[in-house]
Amino acid sequence: LWQIYLLFALFGAANTGVSLVVGTTLITWWFPGRNRSIALSIASTGLSLGGIVITPVCAYLFNANGLAASMPWLGVAFAVLIIPIALLLVRAPEQPASSEPMQEGGNWGYQQAVRSRFFILLTLGYVMCMGAQVGGIAHLYNLVENVAGFATAATAVQVLTVCSISGRFAGGWLVTRMQPRVFTLINLVLQMLGLLLLSRAGSAAQALLGAAVLGLSVGNLLMMQPLWLADAFPGPVYPRVFALANALTVAGVALGPLLMGWVFDLSGYGSAYLGAVILSATAWAVVWAAGPTARRTST
Repeated sequence: LWQIYLLFALFGAANTGVSLVVGTTLITWWFPGRNRSIALSIASTGLSLGGIVITPVCAYLFNANGLAASMPWLGVAFAVLIIPIALLLVRAPEQPASSEPMQEGGNWGYQQAVRSRFFILLTLGYVMCMGAQVGGIAHLYNLVENVAGFATAATAVQVLTVCSISGRFAGGWLVTRMQPRVFTLINLVLQMLGLLLLSRAGSAAQALLGAAVLGLSVGNLLMMQPLWLADAFPGPVYPRVFALANALTVAGVALGPLLMGWVFDLSGYGSAYLGAVILSATAWAVVWAAGPTARRTST
């Protein structure tokens, strides 16, 4: 068992180098203003696209060759595909786009940023938002299998992924035409609706509809946290601010599936998904209370 814990600790630490923190920092440095949201929507689509393209390949390899024989080849593929891209393409621009303040009040210091009411409330809202979202996704297959069988469960996962990708592309364009706060709150309502439909699902059609609605919000909510923070805290402080926000949000990612599994053991998936709806509604209220953006008084 200690080897499993060591493996996941090593993998988790190394994963930070190829995660959202690095990717979104590069995007905010290269793309200023309205172009940033579209660039983020395209770049973060890799998260969902990887699930569609790579997961079936991994499943086939595990089935055909077993876990022990397949994993080393996946490690080789990881290195061969990522290292050349990092060496040839990944670099910072001479003049980062995010070095120009985008909000009134000038540049922020790191301590000022992470102690601001906006940062604290937005991060707290995202802890709850991601807890409900990831919990709902983690238990989706089991929920739909109980309702309509394994074939529909597999389809529900695909529907959620496809809707996440298409919703993110549309969201990258829509967010250039409305305030980040409004767009985030709309997507939290979509998340609540999708989770509510899943909590009441009694047929394949209802389950697939719930997965589709939830999927439309997934990619956009994931995209909006780094985008909103980049708008609020531009400049060199952004990578550290988002790194902290992302690290704290992982608490919600970890606890969401656990709490929903615990509620399922007590009273079933209807109650578990209803609890995720309540958590999303609380996240909505906290994000609303954070305000439209951060403000700093010039000194």
